[in-house]
Amino acid sequence: MSMVKRLPTEVAERIAAGEVVDRPCSIVKELVENSLDAGATFIEVELEEGGRQLIRVTDNGTGMSGEDAQLCVERHATSKLREWEDLDNLYSFGFRGEALPSIAAVSRFELLTTARGEAAGTRVCLEGPVEKKVEAAAGPPGTRVDVRDLFWNTPARRKFLKSATSEAVKVTDLVTKFAILNPKIGFRLTVNGKEKVFISEHSTLAQRLADHWKLKEEDLILVQEVVGEIEVEGVVAKPVHHRRNRTAQLIAVNGRIITSQSLSQAFVEGFDPLVPRGRHPFCFVNLKLDPAAVDVNIHPTKAEVRFADSRAPFRAIYRSIRNSLEAQKVETLKEDQWGSTLEGTTPEPAAPASSFAIPPVLVEGKDYKDQPRPAPSAAAPFSPPPISKPPSRPPVDRVMELYRPPEPPTETKEEDPQGELLDTAPQRPPQIAYLTRLYSAYLVARVDDQLWVIDQHAAHERISYERLHRFQITGPDSQGLVVPLPLSLNSSEEQYLEEHQERFQELGFEFSHDSEGFHLSAVPPGLPGAKVEAFFSELLSEMASQEPTENQTPVAQYREKLRAMMACKSSIRARERINPEEAEQLIKDLIEAERSPYCPHGRPTRIRLDERTLERLFHR
Repeated sequence: MSMVKRLPTEVAERIAAGEVVDRPCSIVKELVENSLDAGATFIEVELEEGGRQLIRVTDNGTGMSGEDAQLCVERHATSKLREWEDLDNLYSFGFRGEALPSIAAVSRFELLTTARGEAAGTRVCLEGPVEKKVEAAAGPPGTRVDVRDLFWNTPARRKFLKSATSEAVKVTDLVTKFAILNPKIGFRLTVNGKEKVFISEHSTLAQRLADHWKLKEEDLILVQEVVGEIEVEGVVAKPVHHRRNRTAQLIAVNGRIITSQSLSQAFVEGFDPLVPRGRHPFCFVNLKLDPAAVDVNIHPTKAEVRFADSRAPFRAIYRSIRNSLEAQKVETLKEDQWGSTLEGTTPEPAAPASSFAIPPVLVEGKDYKDQPRPAPSAAAPFSPPPISKPPSRPPVDRVMELYRPPEPPTETKEEDPQGELLDTAPQRPPQIAYLTRLYSAYLVARVDDQLWVIDQHAAHERISYERLHRFQITGPDSQGLVVPLPLSLNSSEEQYLEEHQERFQELGFEFSHDSEGFHLSAVPPGLPGAKVEAFFSELLSEMASQEPTENQTPVAQYREKLRAMMACKSSIRARERINPEEAEQLIKDLIEAERSPYCPHGRPTRIRLDERTLERLFHR
């Protein structure tokens, strides 16, 4: 007997569906792209139970005839291309003819469509890939697709879905991105009957991005450039706005949302050195180029593309961002621009400030220095806010006074079982000689017979983290705010907070909620008051973008994140001035730290050079 058998149609269709449909978000993506291809000017998405119970997408596009409606749910049936060569001139989102049959294979599917100018429409119903029912039906011009009981016939896949709110948050983020990419089209999203997103077709791109990023429109910079054969259109935020992750970035090619680590790096380099290292700017770009120069047929979900010239898109994004920032006179200066990089040396004449000079000291999102910035040109579209000299910062030991550990025990002597006195005095402390500060960020000191080079920010971050760890933000203990702080949240953030409010409460945050949204009424003890909103915004972004690991409970993992963020925000910055006494105290505290070699984010705090290391470096 032959061992090779042809799979039943039902089994083959379900397997093929797994390449395109893995969660409600992927279904919404395919259906919205079909609506965009149909020329819709308003698209409505409805969810019930995060998409498990119902996903409905309704548009006012061209609709379909009865014949097309029956054919569109069959695999490899498409109106987008006829020949292989058509891929070189393809501007539509869909073209494989796989989305609708894949969705229908794992759900109870219904399509209702009416072509413009037709009196009656067509309804097509399927349960699984083989049972089809077609009938005439009344409906407005356009198309409505209902996807019910997702994965009802593939329970193994259904159990891998996230919670209803997590799935709804993903869909909310996706719908918002579609709205940004299509500023002339209106969108509405309702979740369990409640409207979560409404974007009028009359709202501008700047309004949509400002609402999504929760920034002011005047903080946005238009990016519009032609680099080679690529036209770059987009918007970026001023460099004072940045995040630890890439959740505020969106990349598209010919209007198609894609993911690309290399192109995300172009954002970082385009803003360098205006944005601190390890942070990511707010960016949206849409690359417009000849379809023949990009292959969108390399991934089942079309989320990844391949370019004929792999370096051209990176170069286009980088150059367009740099030019836009230069045109807007976005400047920054190094802290020691007017002097030497080493303390205690004679200052040299300063070179003229460049639009992309070495970054300044950053304190709470502002740049400070000893001399005022020259006034910007009157022709500049906007002028940066006036720079004032920062208030004097308390010494390192006073900055961390709240988390100062108990003093070490004094020298004592006690008897052993034989009656002899034991010397329990602590070991001799290391001999520390602070030497200088290098490049405004690194402390150089001699510790016993070793030479240490210390990253002052990473070292202070490690010290603060360990003291916060001993302080232990635990349980519901919190510090009430005199005036509740209104939170500026976008739709997906608000949904996440509604679902996981108890996790934040266990961290020490407390909320009130009214018709205007969430208000922060209490925070964990020790959280710097001036940075409460920034702390919470970044923590919420981190929690919403990452799933908890298996080796820690969500609360324990997020508590670690909160401690690391508090330590980072409360630490001295890389180029912040400190005096020799503060530097020496910082070195002593680092030596006492339990895990001194690395900061909470894994960066080294110091490099040690001993005699053997130097001999090896000099090949002795």
